Amino acid sequence: MLTGLAGGIGFMVATFAYEELTTATVVLRAHPEPFTDNLLERSGVALERTNTTSANVASKTLDAALEAGRAAMVRVTHGALPWIASDRLELQESIDVVVVGRETDSYLVDGGGLDLGAGDDQQFHRASRDELSHARDKRKADRHWAVSVDPTALQPSIEALTANVRASIQETTARMLGTLPLTGVPSSWLPKFGVQGMRTFAKLLRDERTKRGWPALFADQHRLTTGLEMLQSLAASPRWGGDGGLRGIYAEFLTEAAQLEGLDALEGCIDGYRELAPRWDAFIDVIDPQTSVEDRAQLFRVMAEHLDELADREEQAARKLSDVVAALR
Repeated sequence: MLTGLAGGIGFMVATFAYEELTTATVVLRAHPEPFTDNLLERSGVALERTNTTSANVASKTLDAALEAGRAAMVRVTHGALPWIASDRLELQESIDVVVVGRETDSYLVDGGGLDLGAGDDQQFHRASRDELSHARDKRKADRHWAVSVDPTALQPSIEALTANVRASIQETTARMLGTLPLTGVPSSWLPKFGVQGMRTFAKLLRDERTKRGWPALFADQHRLTTGLEMLQSLAASPRWGGDGGLRGIYAEFLTEAAQLEGLDALEGCIDGYRELAPRWDAFIDVIDPQTSVEDRAQLFRVMAEHLDELADREEQAARKLSDVVAALR
């Protein structure tokens, strides 16, 4: 339910060519809307938010929440976390982690592993007051942002939850079908999102004529290997993707949502997303970072064939779900 309220599934693909490598990014969850913020707002619970320029005020507010028995979510620069400690470009964005406790000057933090859990045996990490403050302070836009649940507030109503479920589904399907504008996203980036993004990706994988095509972008073995490693890791890891491209868990969201009064028609849309999950796993599995640069075109053609089917099925599932929700009015 929380995954669905956050926006659930989505698609975006992007590449950036640098002097020494070419990055390949794929996002299989709702994007670019704020996933965590949507989850919190649409859950209907009462929240206590803080956003201050003062590290001292931020620490005192965090301590007060923990002393009251409430976990707090804070926004940090990923690479600034002490157990990450990296200047790598892809680790300089903001992420949300949860501070679950404090012992003297040491905080216990849930989240923030290199892949937010994947390939990291420790779910929980420790950070000193100064280390956590540094990670929270690094990006001006997110400076010392925090949120916790107000336990004294009334519980959200079923009516509000039902309305928020419908709103989240409408946003998700519109993003996939390209019928909802992407605020703040340059027009040149629009073809990278949703079902259109999958078809754009397939086209670029097959493009052996232009410099924008993947055969040209990844004509060097190092660029090819690192690009495919990044692509597979992002698609499979729980931060930007996950098992079945999150389509299986979205089917479970629809299963739960269909139990709400007036939303039973959603049951007819569940199988479409449940059947997408193994197809996304198959696409992720076919990405082979060990492919030689001589064989890249063949691999890219196979990947494009998978994307062709995925795009068609995603469009069918999104249109059906959109129509069902629209008919509920």
